[in-house]
Amino acid sequence: MNTSQHDPVMALVKVSITAKQIEENNHINSKKINWEKVNRTKYQSMLYEKFQLIDIDNLDINISNVNIFTEMLCNIIDTSAKECAKPNKQKSRPRKRYWPDEIKKACCENKHHFWKWKMAGRPRDQENIHFRNMKNGKRKLRSTQRQLEAVARKQKFENIMTAREGDQKLFFKLVNDQRRTGMEKTTQLKFKNGIYDNPDSIRKGWAEYFEELATPSSSNYEDVLYNNQVELDCLLFEDTYTSNLQNSEKFLGKAADCANLTSEHLKNGGQIVISAVTKLINMIFDVCSIPDLLKLGIATPVYKRKGKPLDDPNSYRKITVTSILNKILEKLYLEKKDETLKNAQSPLQRGFTKGISGLNAALILNELIAEAQDLHRPLYVAFLDAQKAFDLVWHSSLLRKLHQSGIESDSWLMFKEWYKDLTSQIKWEGDYANKEHYCISKTKSSVVQFNDKQPRNFTMNSEEIPTSQSAVHLGIERDNSSKFGTKNVSNARISAARKATYALMGAGLHGLNGLNPTVSIHIIRIFIIPRLIHGLEVVRLMISDIKALSSYFKQLLKRIQHLPERTADSATYLLSGQMPIEAEIDKRTLTLFGNIIRNPNTVEFKLAQRQLAIKDRNSKSWFTYVQQLLEKYNLPLFISTSTRTTRKILMEKLSI
Repeated sequence: MNTSQHDPVMALVKVSITAKQIEENNHINSKKINWEKVNRTKYQSMLYEKFQLIDIDNLDINISNVNIFTEMLCNIIDTSAKECAKPNKQKSRPRKRYWPDEIKKACCENKHHFWKWKMAGRPRDQENIHFRNMKNGKRKLRSTQRQLEAVARKQKFENIMTAREGDQKLFFKLVNDQRRTGMEKTTQLKFKNGIYDNPDSIRKGWAEYFEELATPSSSNYEDVLYNNQVELDCLLFEDTYTSNLQNSEKFLGKAADCANLTSEHLKNGGQIVISAVTKLINMIFDVCSIPDLLKLGIATPVYKRKGKPLDDPNSYRKITVTSILNKILEKLYLEKKDETLKNAQSPLQRGFTKGISGLNAALILNELIAEAQDLHRPLYVAFLDAQKAFDLVWHSSLLRKLHQSGIESDSWLMFKEWYKDLTSQIKWEGDYANKEHYCISKTKSSVVQFNDKQPRNFTMNSEEIPTSQSAVHLGIERDNSSKFGTKNVSNARISAARKATYALMGAGLHGLNGLNPTVSIHIIRIFIIPRLIHGLEVVRLMISDIKALSSYFKQLLKRIQHLPERTADSATYLLSGQMPIEAEIDKRTLTLFGNIIRNPNTVEFKLAQRQLAIKDRNSKSWFTYVQQLLEKYNLPLFISTSTRTTRKILMEKLSI
């Protein structure tokens, strides 16, 4: 009976509902092989037998059959590994919790004693043997469960305690253990004037989107004469080097260690796999031709989040998994050309440079701004963001630049071959689709004016670049209104550290009833501190910024250790074994300075000599701040012979 006082209302609404046919699940089975369960001896024997059948040692490989040989090589290794791996059992029921033998035995005994107690009429007398056995069986089962949980918890703590600083794999494992939502995917895609609303059509839409993105458009090239000259030069280089290669004497060199498909295939395949891959790589180097299979990649669109529309293709980042054989080929070849390419790049380039941190670029910019502020001169810094730089790059221009940098003959042909007829398959919902000009992003690019309050207009390719009071460079926000231009840096670092802390709360990173303080402090040391002080070693901070960072860090340590707010700072640091956050920043700053002065051939070393030679203690230069740190910790000052010479020459010029 309905006793509600609400009056029932019935309405008839006409709605057109489109019925969709349920698609069959034809997802490609691409499960990763568990090499711990593979019989390695059987795997090597099977590879040896299959390669002997095709007589690989005497097999003639040339440019006409290299594609067939590559497919056959990959197929033999792949099928052999799958045949030696234990098949995965398909389970229709949900996966149950794993019970070791101890729990199984205790559970059986508990059920047996419970059955006897039940058959005896469920007596409640404490002296009854069946009642006591039933209670003892239940107590033993729970005790066994707690012991095994303690062992698993101890193993987890040991894995955390042995993790290195910045171990991203462990960090996301701890976070994802509490999150089972999976990756966000759209159910429809809007591209141009079309709407794709099922997996097959979405895959087709992605293929069309990335194909259009990777196809150069003549409308993007402002200088038609220069564009035609570059294309003609590339054709001339290819024709000249190809004819020289055909007329030259062929030579097969010895290839280094390499792998195929995955690193596990190399580790477990034995010498027969190494010999087969070596034969293939030698042939590729000889004829300067890369098989089509090695140019095939699998592209997966990954959602960028940050509030972007889920059905817009521009809200996704294209992540491509390339051939393992191609990666090995690139590594072997680039090792021989590393010195030539390094000499050709700009001395101010810090990204993609071996042995040099990208943050050094922020240090160079910091000194440029400090110089303008010390001399009270106007400075205009343009922060440009290349939109889809790797998709829209003009390969012909880069190949021409390679030739101008000293990469010639067969070396140039190899680089051109790598970017010729590249193919990507779009992976979406477990299935695949059949499938140096840069565009500056207007929303992420801006110009920041220093020591100049007059409005200015800046353009690039007839496109206006907006001016702003601040801009982000390498994760560091620069502004033109504060003393050191870093007034928002500390707040951004605290926000990033707070987000990481919240993400780890589900894994037990909280004070009461969480992980024990030792493990929690270690997690803070390897995950939270790097996010809290990232990039702070290359900038100068105000005293208020240091206080804000220290305040957040002290509160975090107190809450993790479940200490009251009135606890003395010295006791907080002593119990946790941590240094103050200011000392952590100083340590990283001095480490960076040590790396600079140990590399005299770098731009940073020359910059250090110049700044230390002419700047006084009142300068806003980072290097004068480092000198103050050296005095603070009673460390020797950096005054080399070249620094004295530089100071003498500069003082003579200034006196003139």
